[in-house]
Amino acid sequence: MPNFISSKLPLENTGSFEKTIISYINGHNSLKKLYDFEPDLAGLGKRIEAGTNKELDRALLVKVLRSQYQGFDLLPDSPVKINIESFASQSTFSITTGHQLNIFSGPLYVLFKLISTINLSEKLKKEFPENNFVPVYWMATEDHDIAEINNLNLFSKKFEFETSYKGKSGELMLNEFVKFKENIFEVLGDSGFAKEIIQLISDSYKESNDLATATRLWTHNLLGKFGLVVFDADNAELKKLFAPVAEKELKEEFVSPSVKKATEILKDEFIVQVNPREINLFYIHEDTRNRIVRSENSYQILNTELSFTQTEILAELKLHPERFSPNVLMRPLYQEIILPNLAYIGGPSEITYWLELKFVFEKLNLTMPVLLLRNCAMIAERPSLNKWSKLGFQITDIFRPENELIREYLDKKEGHFSLKQYSEKISSIFDQITIEISAIDQSLKATAESEKHKSVNSISMLEEKVLRAFKRKEEAEINQIKKIRDKFLPGGVLQERSETLLPFYMKWGSDFIDDIKKSFDPLDSRFTIFEEMNNF
Repeated sequence: MPNFISSKLPLENTGSFEKTIISYINGHNSLKKLYDFEPDLAGLGKRIEAGTNKELDRALLVKVLRSQYQGFDLLPDSPVKINIESFASQSTFSITTGHQLNIFSGPLYVLFKLISTINLSEKLKKEFPENNFVPVYWMATEDHDIAEINNLNLFSKKFEFETSYKGKSGELMLNEFVKFKENIFEVLGDSGFAKEIIQLISDSYKESNDLATATRLWTHNLLGKFGLVVFDADNAELKKLFAPVAEKELKEEFVSPSVKKATEILKDEFIVQVNPREINLFYIHEDTRNRIVRSENSYQILNTELSFTQTEILAELKLHPERFSPNVLMRPLYQEIILPNLAYIGGPSEITYWLELKFVFEKLNLTMPVLLLRNCAMIAERPSLNKWSKLGFQITDIFRPENELIREYLDKKEGHFSLKQYSEKISSIFDQITIEISAIDQSLKATAESEKHKSVNSISMLEEKVLRAFKRKEEAEINQIKKIRDKFLPGGVLQERSETLLPFYMKWGSDFIDDIKKSFDPLDSRFTIFEEMNNF
């Protein structure tokens, strides 16, 4: 028996998405200059016809993936094993999503990204059976902002993993992780599927593992049965393929002017998500990742004493390509060079900065993938739904402003005193007075309008006092409105950006993931609301 019923809501009805992404999924004409293929089945078909990057090294890709999955003991018929080996075939495409490393999957939307990617791969296999489509999770293991990823929210409490490490997130060792895990285990307790989730954590986040290994294990244990391939591009051999692009950036600084050409199109109507640097590369040195900046005749590595001439830095790139790391604007280029990529599935902000890259791709004679918004959703548990219904609201009312909901609730309550009708009557009376006295003396018109404003304002102020008094009388119910709304929109943001997988898995186990997967349509960009069933 399913745990949820689901319904769909246009993104714009949630009030939680920027104009750019709404316009993109609705096919706004001014954005069409910034992508090659429409985000639909027809667009995907055209992208298949366009083929893959001619410089793609499939043999190397398979070799690297085999190495990264060493120790997993994948059976020959394992979906992940089959997908890895399929990359050797010219008929195989990747469907890619990416994200920085997080503890235990991070916010719910990361899981939604991964499921969207899996579902699109499965859908395309049915539509284009002559091709293979592999869902790929690109781990951003080179990111170094540990403070962004060392925490999670669980049962309205924030937990942080403390460390002094400041290098690449993927190489963060988990030997200091013990206390953090113990705290999480204590909070999870032993009800529901708590023991199962605790075992998953223990199996993945071992003290001997780095965060990249732990993330691959965790993700594989959750989603490996669907063939999801977890990929770490921080590899010296793969970086060699990217070296010509890195060299072009070091010598010509070609990314910035190409991005600025796109942002000129965006800036009048839309938000510019990412502004380019002069050089959009980092240099990795002694467990630190720092920006490369050019000053006259040298290349400086910020926050270090390192400095290179152009000849020296190009020689360094040739000898040690693994030390050069793309930033957020160059990472998509790296991705398209080393993967046979058909589509990228991202969040609203990601899709927006991908749109900034159209002319960068043209500069390199690379074809852009189809850009698809991940599925977005909210989980509404039955106890909260029942309370919300008793207050007289529909689930979609959650997205309305809090003050508006409170006022509507009070308006519905018997005995609520409204002065709106009197305000309208007074306004109408003053309008008639203005007409009559203006006929006598036109100079009195302004006086009459002023007195009307004062009177209407007085009524409004009185109504506010009445409303405050009524709020005090209905304080318990109003607090409940606030509490339930905050549960679904914690801190005013979408639940998927705050809540983690853990409490939902603890309640429903792996069925939670299966139910979400069954309901998500990767080509339907509407917001999904999952309402827990009354299973009794």
